[in-house]
Amino acid sequence: MVGSDLPPWPSIRVRSELGDSRKPITVIEAIGEHEYASRGLLMAALEQVNGDVVVDLSSCTFIDTAVLGGIIGNALARQKAGHRLELVVPPTAPFAPMVDRLQIRMLLPVIEKLPAFASTSRCEHESRLDPPQIDGAPGDLERS
Repeated sequence: MVGSDLPPWPSIRVRSELGDSRKPITVIEAIGEHEYASRGLLMAALEQVNGDVVVDLSSCTFIDTAVLGGIIGNALARQKAGHRLELVVPPTAPFAPMVDRLQIRMLLPVIEKLPAFASTSRCEHESRLDPPQIDGAPGDLERS
């Protein structure tokens, strides 16, 4: 995205054990462009988490419908297991109109900003998943 401080390539930041210690929540922050080819990055992060999850798309500059489909599938599986997945989509996100058109709010909770506990709480565990470099810096890759 032109003029953005965010990298165009996809990365994931995982913060766990947030909120109430009796029922902690994991926040998975998607950063950059998440397209079909990189969908495994976010799906791998989701598969590693048991319990309630917030997927924060506030730092996401692009998201493919295949990635959204994976998030929805994971949310439905969590619901069956008695857990919850919430999706953060700011109203100013470039893909917010697509989220509305696809009526994702009918399938899972979509909120406009990260809950206060997640933005102010310290976390015990933090990890970052970045894509491997392929023939140069990830920023050199172009989305077709």
